[in-house]
Amino acid sequence: MSRIGVSTIGLVGLALGLCAVAGKAADAGTDWDQLQRLHPGDRIRVELRGKPDVTGDFGAVTPESLQLVRRRKEQNDIPRTEIHRVFLKRSRARAAAPWIGAAVGFGAGFAGGWAAGDPPSCQFLCFAPKPATGAVFGAVGAGLGALVGHFAAGKAEKLVYRAR
Repeated sequence: MSRIGVSTIGLVGLALGLCAVAGKAADAGTDWDQLQRLHPGDRIRVELRGKPDVTGDFGAVTPESLQLVRRRKEQNDIPRTEIHRVFLKRSRARAAAPWIGAAVGFGAGFAGGWAAGDPPSCQFLCFAPKPATGAVFGAVGAGLGALVGHFAAGKAEKLVYRAR
């Protein structure tokens, strides 16, 4: 095969793969059976049709309703016909992601700054000794790492079910 034929086949395969992934993602969260994956005690938010949202702990799911536990004692059975969407609330561990990113970024930036700072035959970055250069690069790395950690952590809620 010629070079053009192989690259064309590769592009067509990539396009088909992306379409398959997009179709799977578009269909995610539309099946009532997805609620079976939740564990009792998971924190969820339920959007109701024409009523205010309800937040509580997941209790159980039946083919006709969803059980929501509020204030650790009050159990509400919500009929499936009243539910518009169900979201799983993520844990507070995602709040740590920017701090972890900042620490990693600072470490990488400090190491790079230390290596670049004031070498014996200085021709570039001669403005500061190694510790100061490391601190400046570390601060920049910490800022970039915090941004990456924040955006890599994902959303605070994940769609589990959406009524059709």
